[in-house]
Amino acid sequence: MERYEKLFPEEIPRGGSSIFFIGGSAVAFVFVKDDYGNIIMSGEIFSAGGGVMRNLSKGNCYICGDVIGKMAMKRHLLEKHAEYFGSGAERCYLIRAEGAEAPNYWIYFDIALNKKLSALDNFLRNIWLECCGHLSEFSTPADILGKGRKIAELDVGEIFYHRYDFGTTTELKLVVEGETTRPK
Repeated sequence: MERYEKLFPEEIPRGGSSIFFIGGSAVAFVFVKDDYGNIIMSGEIFSAGGGVMRNLSKGNCYICGDVIGKMAMKRHLLEKHAEYFGSGAERCYLIRAEGAEAPNYWIYFDIALNKKLSALDNFLRNIWLECCGHLSEFSTPADILGKGRKIAELDVGEIFYHRYDFGTTTELKLVVEGETTRPK
């Protein structure tokens, strides 16, 4: 993974993300930079071989870089990286987003409890969804969630959905996996 990061760090805008397809094996990697230009998350999205797509369920921890399976990632993040005790720590939720119909595409991320769903919408657009400024919404099976709602109003264990582009809709399933603290 590191050899690919060294190829592209300047091409990724600050606060943005890029997906790169590498070589004949069509391996895709996603890289996300923070507002200071540091790569804060990277992961292999999928790999193809012999013309047949096979989904992978491993990703890179955005804190320590360990390669971990999807099911073990939650435990890893909550056991090894859930607490930050430095000055300026803020409470966050650890959220897993995955394709509602394609759960092998997934990402874990933290979001501060004082943020609104509109900030989560912007984050998902920047790293995964945005192409043309389409409409989007959050919902539960029973209700539409307004984008002005605070993240703190969600509960650990809650499942909700994000839909982007109502013509050719991309739907993500989101799960609030636990509480963490991170530097501001």
